Amino acid sequence: MFKENIKKMRHLIMKVPGVRNIVRKSRELNKRLFLGLLWPIKRRSLIQQPRMSLRKFMGTFLRAGDVAFDIGANTGDTALLMASCVAKPGLVYAFEPIPACFAKLEQSAKNAWYRNLRAYPLALSDTSGNLTLHIDLREGGFASTIVTEHSEREATWHEARYSPTSVTATTLDAFCETSNIVPSFLKIDVEGAEEMVIRGGHKIIAKFHPLIWFECWCGTDNGAQINHNLGHFKQLSDLGYNFFLATLF
Repeated sequence: MFKENIKKMRHLIMKVPGVRNIVRKSRELNKRLFLGLLWPIKRRSLIQQPRMSLRKFMGTFLRAGDVAFDIGANTGDTALLMASCVAKPGLVYAFEPIPACFAKLEQSAKNAWYRNLRAYPLALSDTSGNLTLHIDLREGGFASTIVTEHSEREATWHEARYSPTSVTATTLDAFCETSNIVPSFLKIDVEGAEEMVIRGGHKIIAKFHPLIWFECWCGTDNGAQINHNLGHFKQLSDLGYNFFLATLF
């Protein structure tokens, strides 16, 4: 009963004119401080978390001067954390082809404490040129993908609605060669296109073996097999990578 009353009180307070904006500004300031001036405190709290998550992994293993790639950066929250991890000597390259998400990613880049976050409205794949991106019309666009099979499954089993949009793509190898960059860390969250990203970055991955974190859904969903080939595991295994399971949903 007490908790319900607290929730009702918060709901009423948030309706007061100007309060919502104050809360938003306060959260933005809090984020900026703890990803900048107070970063050592934030890093310590991340490292002390009980389970291995992406945030804990980055706080533990990324160091000042590293070059990190956020492939499938969405609105930039993870990229901002990366930018704090690699600090002023390092750089973060964030890729997000969804226009609405990229606009927020650009704002995140402007808010980076060290001004070391670079945002690109590109999809990474195994070819360069124009590709069809199936944009998930749900809030956040979290299941947007360049893989038609993935979008069809989401539409069938989770009632997702998609809007096909032409986007510009490049490969990891081409981007790194053109920009003369060697990545220390790759975060890949591309909704079923992992094989394509790794295939497009085979040269740079084989030569420099950056740390790689990727999201992967396995098993079945409503009786339908997901990622039944799991080709990206073989790709990386053939390059000498070992795997660990960080989180399981």
